[in-house]
Amino acid sequence: MDRDLSRSRAILIGNARYSEHPRIPDLPAARGSVTAMAELLTSELCGWPAERVTTLVDVAAPHELARRVLAEVREAQDVLLVYYVGHGMRTLDGQLALALGDTDPHPEALPHTAMLYDNLTKIMRGCRAATKLVILDCCHAELGNRANYVFQSADIAEVYPVDGLYYIGASARDKKAKAPLTGEPTYFTQALLDVVHAGIPRLPATLRLDQIFLEMRGRLLRASLPEPVEAGTRGARQYPFARNAAGLEEPPSADHPKETAGARLSAFTRAKVAVPSLVVVLALAAVLATRPWTGGSTHLSTPPSSPTATHTGVPATTTTPKPAYQQTVGTGCTHTVDAAFEPQPDVPYTAWATVPATGTVPTTTCANNLLYTEPTTKTAPDRWMNYAQWIFSDVPTHEACTFDIYIAPSTYSQYDAKYFWATNEKSGNDDVGNSFKLPQAELHGIWRTQTAGPFPTGKAVLNLVDSRTSGSREPMTASLVTLTCN
Repeated sequence: MDRDLSRSRAILIGNARYSEHPRIPDLPAARGSVTAMAELLTSELCGWPAERVTTLVDVAAPHELARRVLAEVREAQDVLLVYYVGHGMRTLDGQLALALGDTDPHPEALPHTAMLYDNLTKIMRGCRAATKLVILDCCHAELGNRANYVFQSADIAEVYPVDGLYYIGASARDKKAKAPLTGEPTYFTQALLDVVHAGIPRLPATLRLDQIFLEMRGRLLRASLPEPVEAGTRGARQYPFARNAAGLEEPPSADHPKETAGARLSAFTRAKVAVPSLVVVLALAAVLATRPWTGGSTHLSTPPSSPTATHTGVPATTTTPKPAYQQTVGTGCTHTVDAAFEPQPDVPYTAWATVPATGTVPTTTCANNLLYTEPTTKTAPDRWMNYAQWIFSDVPTHEACTFDIYIAPSTYSQYDAKYFWATNEKSGNDDVGNSFKLPQAELHGIWRTQTAGPFPTGKAVLNLVDSRTSGSREPMTASLVTLTCN
């Protein structure tokens, strides 16, 4: 991964001490997270020069933080990376507030004593770089995603107040995040560290941050930690964040050993767990150790319960476990109705024919009892829906599945997907189902998404539905390229 970061800036912000108000406990994990992130960025995997990485720890007042961040932003011409770890809180009008040393957690006081995330985005707007990455590791993290509540706006500036934004959050707007009481990194940040240090098998030599997010999501869900969220615009999600350690022929040098995060793996695992661009990574560990203050954040520090508390994360090794079940659509498939929809092994998926949604349900019988259903159109009371379904029989018990789904170009604004096990082809047990949204940007090409179980032996069903609430229907072409379950 060759890129020039000499004109870039990384700002790592962490607040571990909150001495001005007794209702906000100290957060030692913030300091550990900043240290670990600095080590990751300057390792061979990410390649940041040490002199381009600035750490700001225990800043007391919002005006002081704004002044120092503004100075750094002005220096960034290619990449700006901003990382914040500390307590995150909610104001009376629903804004995300980043707590600092002098913050008063009363909701009416937060706009004056904490750094409002909206104010931080105003600073980011002035940066000359093109792509922004925001990672929020905190309670109420989804509040930082403005698209969450102005999604229907036709003005992209209203939806994403910073051009070229890719946003990652550790929890939903009404959920809490978790962190250890020790000085080890927060669980969300540790998941990021672990994924980058271990790499992701079968992916290219360079990992985009959206690919890293999907792997993190699977790990966090398997560890019973809060489900992270994401949103963003097209180019920003493809920022090349790190080399893929899983594909390296030689491990990183002794100066930056691959086991650095793995040795700290620490808190997360033991709990079971170039391109000119502007990358803003905000890891807000908004977690409190005591009874929550209304409108504030709660430090959920108790590690998740697990039957195997010693090690359940992916180890820092490039060995790929043998899947419990794997099926690739293409080879071995015989289409029974329309040959246009048969994926040929020697034809790129981008060249597969588009078949209009006719309301019929022709099927394809493939190896391993895979049944493929052509996308069809159904009518719901409040919207038109295009609908695709894949049904898998005799699937062994598994913990998680990874889907690579090809979605042909369309005007859909959003897709919903649901994976569950079923006793027959038309019923599922929602208690062991996963629902997830495929990203808005680039609704075509290969999408990789993950589920978390456990899922018992039996039939497994994957549904894919376009979720727009208005507009006329149109053909939907979606093909399951690969399914891997472990």
